[in-house]
Amino acid sequence: MRLVVADDFPEIIDAVERCLAPEYEIVGRVSDGVALVEAVCQLKPDLLVSDVSMPKMTGIEAVRRLRNLGCQTPAIILTIHDDEELVKEALASDAKGFVLKSRLGRDLPLAVREVLAGRTFIGRTGNKGLPDELPEANPEPIHVVTNPAES
Repeated sequence: MRLVVADDFPEIIDAVERCLAPEYEIVGRVSDGVALVEAVCQLKPDLLVSDVSMPKMTGIEAVRRLRNLGCQTPAIILTIHDDEELVKEALASDAKGFVLKSRLGRDLPLAVREVLAGRTFIGRTGNKGLPDELPEANPEPIHVVTNPAES
C-alpha cells in the first residue's frame, strides 16, 4: 500500500515511516497542505496521513479540497491537540481517522489498517461532546464501523 505523509516537521514524517515500515510504502513526503493536495492528485496513493497544523493550508482543509476535486483517497489526521471539536471537524471533512501524535506508535498502525478496510478510526482522546455511541473517556482507541455490511 502506498501512502503520502504530510507534516511540517520532518521528524514526524520519519516517525510515521518507522511506525508503518515495511508494510506500507511512503511515496510522498510533503510539509504543507498545498503540497499535500498536489502530491495526492499526482501520486494517487492508497491513503494520506496528514498533520492538522501546517503552512499554507491545514490538513483538514487539504482533505476538503481533495474531496471538492473528486479525490476520495482515505485520510488520517494527526495532531498534538486532544480536542473534541477538532475530531468533529476532521470527521466532517471526510477524514476517516484521527490519531494523537502522543499515541502515534500505538494507534497509527491500527488506524491505517482500519481505514484501509473502509472503517473510521478515532484514537484515544477525551471524547467529550462526541456522539452518544462513543464513551466520554476511553482507555483504548475507538473503532467506529462505517461499513454497514460489518455492522
